[in-house]
Amino acid sequence: MAAYSGWGGAANAFRSPAEAPTASWAAVSEELSRVLSEDEYASARSSVLTAFYTPEPVVAAIWRALASAGVRPGDHVLEPGCGTGNFMRAVPDGMRIDFTGIEADDVSARIASHLLPDAHIVSGPMEDCYVSPSSFDAVVGNVPYSDAIRIEDPATGRPVPIHDWFVSQSVEAVRPGGLVAVLTSRYTLDKRDATTRRSLAERAELVAAARLPGETFSRQAGTDVVSDVLVLRRRERPVELSPGEEPEWVRTADMGGVTVNALMAARPELALGGVGMEVASGPFGPTVALRRATGVTSEDVGEALAATLSSQLVAAVGHDVHAGMAKALEEPRAALRPQQADAYVLSLDGEGNLWYGDGESVVAFSPRRASDMDRVRAMVSLRDRHRATVALEQDPSASEAEVVAAISALDGAYESFVARYGRLCERRNRRAIDFGAYPDYSIGRVFALEEVDARGRFAGKADILTTRVQRPEKPMPDHVDDPREAIAVSLDRTGGVDEALVSRLLGLSGDELSDALGDAVVRDPETGRLELADAYLSGDVRGRLDRVRALIREETAGRRDAAVSEWMESQGLGEAALAPSAEAADAVASLRRSGVWESALAPSSSRRAVDVASHME
Repeated sequence: MAAYSGWGGAANAFRSPAEAPTASWAAVSEELSRVLSEDEYASARSSVLTAFYTPEPVVAAIWRALASAGVRPGDHVLEPGCGTGNFMRAVPDGMRIDFTGIEADDVSARIASHLLPDAHIVSGPMEDCYVSPSSFDAVVGNVPYSDAIRIEDPATGRPVPIHDWFVSQSVEAVRPGGLVAVLTSRYTLDKRDATTRRSLAERAELVAAARLPGETFSRQAGTDVVSDVLVLRRRERPVELSPGEEPEWVRTADMGGVTVNALMAARPELALGGVGMEVASGPFGPTVALRRATGVTSEDVGEALAATLSSQLVAAVGHDVHAGMAKALEEPRAALRPQQADAYVLSLDGEGNLWYGDGESVVAFSPRRASDMDRVRAMVSLRDRHRATVALEQDPSASEAEVVAAISALDGAYESFVARYGRLCERRNRRAIDFGAYPDYSIGRVFALEEVDARGRFAGKADILTTRVQRPEKPMPDHVDDPREAIAVSLDRTGGVDEALVSRLLGLSGDELSDALGDAVVRDPETGRLELADAYLSGDVRGRLDRVRALIREETAGRRDAAVSEWMESQGLGEAALAPSAEAADAVASLRRSGVWESALAPSSSRRAVDVASHME
């Protein structure tokens, strides 16, 4: 398992046997299809563009440099894209590190979990994970390389190649003063567009760098690629860099018609291997090449890397990087974000991660203070145990012994919480959750485990911690003979008179049901639903009477209008018959113009008197 180096650069292994370039690759393809599950095969295939595992001399050199700057046992270190854990397994003897690894390829992640049982390995793409911000002491690793895979970087709001995204997110993961030591594609430094480098420079200082020969990965990953080792130190707070004020490593220079990073161009000693950078022909035109000199081994490159990184780091940081580190915002952790979670409720997963769902997305819970995380976990665990106890008490199949055991377990969990965090009613517990950011009012179940006095001080335990407070519901009968009993069942189960339920219980419907219920119920004329007569005829009776009278008036007027319309239709006086003809309309218009219309209809208010007879034929 330790020898497994992933599928970086081995795309031929996933071609169909008919498309494989050689018989050997065809045999590998057939074997993979046979031994891997469908999900494993898809996971392995997706890693061919990015999974280039790091040779041991390079890993050892990076650890030596970090140790020289004061990275020490007990530090929390993240390895994004950890593969099988090359970096974690190569930590110097006696340097016991608290490791967290993230790996997209499930096979590699499971191998890392077996080889590193004390490390926390998350199986899943880093972009689908929550990584606690400003919390780790250091990040180390070989980030995935690919210009074809792009992810939006929150720092710039732009899609960037996956290797640049990993470097940017690694900076966000360390606390101010923490170190990020990663291998990345040379294009992180060499690309003409400086947007990503400027964003990194505003958040971190480049405290050490080195360029590795193309042969570095050829033996272990079967590929020649020029790569860089970058060590960044996160700034105490971001700065805004104006154009022209950027550090040298943000800018680029021209080298024989090829764009190269200004720092690498100015300091050729950072290009290791003994030959130096040169311009060579590439598949898409001239490119930067860096080869090892004859006789220079991987071990030699590793020694040179350790020396140059250590000297740069000590000059920039000193021997105790912790002296300049800020306090972590929360405990260092990484977890695969669930696809969904209960809406508006804090959920605790099997690994102790807290999530909050709003019905559309799932976010990780962040406490007000890092020290409150365990406190909130314990509170959510108490809430879940409280729920389970109540559900058991209501379960008609649960025995009394099971209920007693559940109550005892809930009381024990409560006492353990009190021993560690104090009474629930204490201010530090009530303020542990920001209910404005995480409005989970189910946590009220937790605070209800205590009785408090008028000043909010502890007055005793709630009954549920010592005795049974719920009883199972009686099964609903299939049939009853007494109408009032049917009404009682409906009130108990639905909170009102459910006509369908009452009808089913009595086996009656229509007029038979009305006769059986008699004056025990009335039908609300506004809603059409059955209501208890006592309830309907109490309270705002006058208001209900006014609404009923209004309904009667509307109904009476409606019937009268319908009768008039029916008679007019029978006499041939419908709307069509009464519609004025064109000739009549012209006559009315002529009368209006002459003043006859106004004089005849409103003689007392007319502005003029008109001799009507003179206008008539």
